[in-house]
Amino acid sequence: MDKPRPNAIAMIICDTVIADKKTNKQSLINIFNSIGAQHVPFVHQRLNVFISLVDGIGEYDGRLVCTNISTDQQIMSINCPVEFKRRLQTIEFHCEIFGLKFPSYGTYIFDFYCNDEIVISRKFAVNEIKPK
Repeated sequence: MDKPRPNAIAMIICDTVIADKKTNKQSLINIFNSIGAQHVPFVHQRLNVFISLVDGIGEYDGRLVCTNISTDQQIMSINCPVEFKRRLQTIEFHCEIFGLKFPSYGTYIFDFYCNDEIVISRKFAVNEIKPK
């Protein structure tokens, strides 16, 4: 029997995720869904993609992928294994990405996969900033 595909509660892009060790609560700092750049290619020094999942059973091969929507060019792929240790568990985690290079202005999409099935997607824009 195949495992069920987990369901996603959230995918949020932010600068930083801070985990409180006492409470296990997570704080997402500077949430955003677009950036401005004066030139391309543009390298974003650091961002985090926070993901919350439910309804999984056992281990999954998790993968976060970022793709340019207009060219279908994949610009990043990170493996993020996921494990549900018990039924009805909610899993919250983040993928920290350093030096993500956006080759052009436009719309990108972050897709999170479990065992090669898309679980959640989030659009992300790189907008041109004109020099003053």
